[in-house]
Amino acid sequence: METSPDVYDPVALARMVRYTDVPDAADLAVTVKDAWQGRGVATALLEVLMRGRPVGVDRIVTEVFNDNLASLLLLCRLGHTTVEDLGSGVCEVVVDLAPLETSASLPRNVDTNPDTKVSGPGPSGVVERRTPPLRDHARRHTLRTRDQVCPWFG
Repeated sequence: METSPDVYDPVALARMVRYTDVPDAADLAVTVKDAWQGRGVATALLEVLMRGRPVGVDRIVTEVFNDNLASLLLLCRLGHTTVEDLGSGVCEVVVDLAPLETSASLPRNVDTNPDTKVSGPGPSGVVERRTPPLRDHARRHTLRTRDQVCPWFG
């Protein structure tokens, strides 16, 4: 937001980081200042991230607080979504993304069954089982540390 000529006050921050050891997956985070929440800022930023995502990233694997319904709903809009309670008020969210060419027709369904890990058969007709990368406690701690709120979000 431009607060005066050539002076900008950031209202949101979004990032997508590919997992180095799981190249088909990326972590995703969006932070929006309180005064700007509910105004479509996160939706707009997610659209930009999805259009510019790295080639080969076909799923998002991230953590969300169980009570953050707005974030869970935003992620569900990106593709078939699986949510699993990890305890301590946190859930793991896995979103299977549509190929980049067809991102305009993303599915809008959610599966909250913690035992379900896939949305259906892969290209070969065989159900694919992919382990989410957040099972590693050290990795989760690193992501949480990296996601500390920026000082300008005060």
